[in-house]
Parts: sequence; C-alpha cells; structure tokens
Amino acid sequence: MSSVFFPEPMEFVEIVCPIEAAYNVIKKIAEKGTLEVIDINANNFSKPKRFADTFMLCEDAERCLRYIEIHLKSIEGMFPATPNKSQIPILINDLNLAQIAEYLNRADSELHEKINIYQQLQNQISVLRRKLQTLRFYRPIVEKSSSSIFQNSEQSLELAMIDDSQMLLSVAGLAPTSKIQRLFRTVYRVSRRNAILHIGEADGDLIPFAIFVSSSNLQQKVIKICESFTTHVYSFHTNDENLATLDAQIQSEIIQTELVLKDTVSSNIQFLKELSLSFWAWRIFIAREKQIWQTMDFGDFDRIESTVVYQAWTPKRLSKDLLNELQAAALESGTPVPVQIDTTKPEDHPDLVIPTFIETNSFTKSFQTLNNAYGVPNYDEINGGAFYCMYPFLFGVMFGDIGHSIFYILAAIALLILDPIVKKKNIDLGEIGGSVFGFKWLLFFASICALYCGFIYNECFGLPFTMFKSNWVVDVNESTTTLLKWKQEGEIYKFGIDSAWYFKDNELIFLNSYKMKISVVLGMCQMIFGMFLQLINHIHRRDKMEIILVWLPQMLYLVPFFGYLVVIIIVKWCTEFKSNPDYPLDQQENGVNLIQMMISMILSMGQKDETLQLYKEQWPIQTVIVILFIASIPCLLFLKPIYQCIKLRGDPKFNVIEIFVMNLIGVIEFCLGALSHTASYLRLWALSLAHSQLSHVIYEELFVMTLDSNNFVLLFVGFAAFCTLSAAILLAMEAFSALLHAIRLMWVEFSSKFYAGMGTQFKPVSFNKVLKNLKIRN
Repeated sequence: MSSVFFPEPMEFVEIVCPIEAAYNVIKKIAEKGTLEVIDINANNFSKPKRFADTFMLCEDAERCLRYIEIHLKSIEGMFPATPNKSQIPILINDLNLAQIAEYLNRADSELHEKINIYQQLQNQISVLRRKLQTLRFYRPIVEKSSSSIFQNSEQSLELAMIDDSQMLLSVAGLAPTSKIQRLFRTVYRVSRRNAILHIGEADGDLIPFAIFVSSSNLQQKVIKICESFTTHVYSFHTNDENLATLDAQIQSEIIQTELVLKDTVSSNIQFLKELSLSFWAWRIFIAREKQIWQTMDFGDFDRIESTVVYQAWTPKRLSKDLLNELQAAALESGTPVPVQIDTTKPEDHPDLVIPTFIETNSFTKSFQTLNNAYGVPNYDEINGGAFYCMYPFLFGVMFGDIGHSIFYILAAIALLILDPIVKKKNIDLGEIGGSVFGFKWLLFFASICALYCGFIYNECFGLPFTMFKSNWVVDVNESTTTLLKWKQEGEIYKFGIDSAWYFKDNELIFLNSYKMKISVVLGMCQMIFGMFLQLINHIHRRDKMEIILVWLPQMLYLVPFFGYLVVIIIVKWCTEFKSNPDYPLDQQENGVNLIQMMISMILSMGQKDETLQLYKEQWPIQTVIVILFIASIPCLLFLKPIYQCIKLRGDPKFNVIEIFVMNLIGVIEFCLGALSHTASYLRLWALSLAHSQLSHVIYEELFVMTLDSNNFVLLFVGFAAFCTLSAAILLAMEAFSALLHAIRLMWVEFSSKFYAGMGTQFKPVSFNKVLKNLKIRN
C-alpha cells in the first residue's frame, strides 16, 4: 500500500494501437483497473462517436434487462441469487453482444405483450365482478315489488310501478362514497325530482346505487351524469327472469376468464424462469461491454492512419508490465502491428489536471471519506485524510462520559464482529446500512476517546464517581451549619477531575474555566499543527518564496499572539497563587485575569500593571509579541504582491490591481479567521458542558425526584422516562451534534491552514467498478 500522507506519484501514458486491436486493449485495461483513460473528444461535440451504435445497443439491452428485473423481483423467490466474483468468468464465457441484444429485444417485446394480456384479463375480471356486484344489489330492489309486506309503504308503490306498468327505466352502478351525495343531488335537479333513488352499503371506496326514471330521454341524461362521476354505470332490465339469466352469464364469464388468467400466469412464470437462468450472465456481460465500447471512443482516431491513440493516467508503482500485457491483448485480436506505449512525467503536461490517487483499506476508508467530503487533495499537496485521527478525539472532548460511551463501544464492537459475516454471506445492507458498517472503525475510536475523556471529566451518566481518594476534605473550623467549606489535604487527585467538585455551588465556575481553557489549548495546538503541515506542502513543492512571503508572516501573526494565550494558560495552571508573597492579596485569592491581560497587552503596550503580572520579565516579552503581531500584517499585505509584480512584469495578462486585491482578500480571511477560529474551538467546551448539564437535569428531575417519592409506580415511570430521554437526547441528539461540530472543526478551522482540496479523484477504467455498481462482491 502507498503512503497515506501524499497522493501517489502518477505517470502519463500514451498508447498507440491498431483500431482492430482497440477492443482487446481496452478490455485488458479494464481488467487491470489501474489506468484512467482521458476522453480526448470530450469537448468536441461536432465529431460523431465512432462506436456510438454499439454503445446504444448496450444501452437498449440494459433497458430490456431492467424491465425483466422489475418483473423477476415482483415474484417472490424468482429473482436469481447474485453470483460470486469467482463465478463471473464462467457465466460470461463465449457470449456474443449482437446475439444477446437481439434476443433481449425479442424477450422484452414478448414480455410486454404477456404483461399486457395479463393486465387486460385482470381488468376484465374486475369489470365483470363490479357488474355482478351491482346486479346483485339491483335484483332485490325489483323483486321486492311483488311482496305484499310493503304494499302500504311509499316505497312499495314505487316498486309496484316498476313491476306492473314497466314504464320506469333504470340506471345502476358503483360510485365513490365521497361523490354519491353530489351525484344524487345532480340527478334530482336534472330530473326535477322525477327519479327514484336507491343506495346500498359501501364496499370499500365504492357504494352501489340504482336510479329509476320515467322516460328514455331522462334515462340517457342520467347515464351521462353518472358516467361523469364513475366508470361503473349499467342499465339492466326490470324483468326478474332476464336478470337471473344475466347473473348466470356474468358468473360464467368470470369463471372462464379466471381460467384463462391462470393459464396466462403459469405461462408468464415459466417464461420468466427461463429468463432468470441467464439474467446475471447477461447483466454482467452487457455492463462490461458498455464500459469497453464507451471507453473505446475516448481515443484519437485521426492522428495516425489505421491506429487509435489513447491517453491515460496511472500510478507509477502500478505501471509495471503494462506494455507486455497490452501487447498480449493486441495479439489476441490477430493484428501483427504491435502496441506502442510512451510514458512521461506529469510535469510535462501542465495543461492537464493530474488525478489524485490515495489507496485505502477498510480501516482508512472512513477517515479518507470524511476528508474527501470536504475536498479531494490536490496532486501536489499533503493528504488531509491522514490526520483525521484527530476527529475521534474532538468528538470525545464534547461527548466525554463513561456510561454513554460504553453503549457506542458495544455498538462498534458489534459492527466489527458482524462485518465479516455480512461480507461472507453477501448481504445487501442498502446505502445507509453500508455506510454504517463503513464507518465502524471511526465509531470505535470515537467511542474510545469519549470513554477516555469521560475518565478525565470523572463522569458516568453525568454523575461523578470516586476512583481515588479525594484531595478535598471539609474544613471543620471554617464550616457552619448552613455553609460547608472545603480545604485541600493530602495528595492531589491522581487522574481526572476530583469528584469533590461536583454538586457544589462553584461547580460550574470551576468546570467552565477548566473546559474553556482546554478548548483554547487544543484549538491552538491543532491550528499550529495545520500551519506546519502547510510548511510541509511548500517544502514538497520546493516553493521557497511561499515559505518566506506567506508562511513565515502567517506564523508571526498567529503564534506569538494567539499562541501566547496558550502559554499563559499553562503558566497560570502551574502557578500557586494562594499565600504566594510574589503576588498581591487580590491575586492570591483569584489569580490573574487572562482576558484583561491579553487586552492590556494591546491597548497598553509597554506599560506595566502589577495587578496583571503573571511571571517575571512579562512586560518586555509582551512588547516583542505585539511588535511581531503588528509587523506581520504589512508583510502579509505587501510582500507577496510585490514579488508577483516583479515576477510577472512583461506578461500581457499582468494586472497589478488584481494581484493586490486577491492577496488582500486572502489576508483578511486569514487574519479574521485566526480570531474566529480560536473562538470557534470554544464549541468543545460548550457541547461538553451541555452534555454534562443535560445529564444532571435528566437524572435529578426524573430519576431522583421519583425515587424520593417512595412510590413503586412513580419510580418505574421515572426510570423509564430517564432511560428514554437519555437515549433520545444524550445518546442520539447530543452524539449527532458532537459529530457535526467535530467535522466542522476539522473542515474549517484545521483544514483551512494547509489544505486546498481542489483535486480530482483518480477514476480508472475497471471491471471491478462495474461489479460494484451491480452490487457483486468477492
């Protein structure tokens, strides 16, 4: 495996081969999977593609296969199992593109026809069943006219008219339940209330109805009205014998159509079974052929007669034996003309974009993916993904809790155990599931860092615990019945924060100060480390002037002033103020205010203030720091533009104003960014504090409160609420927030110091990529 710190050295390869050998050469390149072939004709839209017909043949075959795949998946157990990578050579051996494309076109047409027949039969059965349903609702209405039970009702008079006079005509059907009221109102208005309406019980979204009118003209109007509301409209006889005959006839038609449908389904299944036997062979073969014929059109066919010239990029360490392999591929095509290869350095082609290739494995892939989401590294710059090992620690600082981190450690261990099982059984996890398993190592180390920081904070589910003997004891002489005062006694707490600080009146004051300062220290260390990575970039490019004119002034701006803040934080931590005669009484009690000290350093440069003195020789050191800080700004503003003006003098594209303006934008961004980025690292403190305080609140307000009630039911409810909110807020929402803020610090505050991320990913022509798109694994 290559180095993770810089992209791999690339070589520019020019391949000259006979046109008749182009297929075999590109096929060998795709099998090798180490060359990114450049599309020479990408911007030449006026020139037709030489192999466009064959490519479109592959496209049409893929369309047919997609349609076949949809119907294979629609039948349970019909879709064939995905083959292993080792089975592919046997599956696609001796296949012919033209024959497969022709066969698939016939199969596609035949399948379309079979599906259309199946759908027509289904629709026919559905129509017959709706008609039968309507008829069976309609018949009892007519049959009731002969019953003497109803002779005294208004309804019986209406039905008697139907039976005796045969003067009324009928319209029946099924209408949507949401439209039936509007339908009846419309019929009443059109018929001027000269219609008899009947309604049945709803069957799903449809409800049966029957309408009787006195004339054929009115019947036609009613039919048209009903057809505007529903497609299920029928006109039946009022004679019971005719209705019985019609009922039997519809039932017979349904039975016959169902038999035909059953035979059709059986025939369709048999046809799909035959297609499924060769489905994966066709799918893989067509996808490979499509890639080959598409890549064949990338070459230059006009430079040398009867030959094609391909240009490609390849990693230098993977270019061995390339000529011999392509020569062997050309011989397979039967051409006597040998393949020629010309290899040159990337520097000889300044007009081309050199792709970036950084090889990854299952461990480094997740870290590199996060980096590439911000931007792919340029070919000549250091790889930011190599330093994303800091990302889990930033997450741990914000999410530090022993109890909560253990859940994520167990989840990460489960993913690590299940991953080889999933790969062995070739289980399709989908896009989200695959991403979760892909980030398993990142999750594991983030959880470990959260566990470590939890020990530093001495917190487990937001509660302190005692690992060592506390350094604080109650001062009996100074304490009262209402106020307890503590004093230090014995050895300092061995590891992490002393548990005695928790649940005290000054707990937040102490923890805020500690975590705020830790955030600033970590932030400055990471940003200065980023500046040294920028220096490595300049050294790698052998750009001495960038080091002198840009990097050095930036360091003089960032390190003396902002780095000085880190120094005085550490000095204050290491200084004993209490009972120290070197400091005034006020400082012996509260220490030196560092914020006022930094402000005074700028506003009162050179002036001494005994209340702000932290160490000896402080004032001359601060004067030098301020001078360097202020002097660096003119250096940033003018040194590089003046050098560029001298260097580009005589160039027709030379523009003084543009040079100074572009440099000014960069200087403003860096100078303001130094302050804003330092402040941005305070999110480490803010999220850590929020996580801790939310844990305290959930514990005290839900668990402790119900525990004090001495009620089992309330205790159960409180514990359930405590677990639910801990999972929803602390394990889910807070963890997600910490992940987002940590990636923000990596992308903006850290990467902006050295990383451009304007490169292009190395995309070789590879059959493995085809198999990956088809979700075929090893």
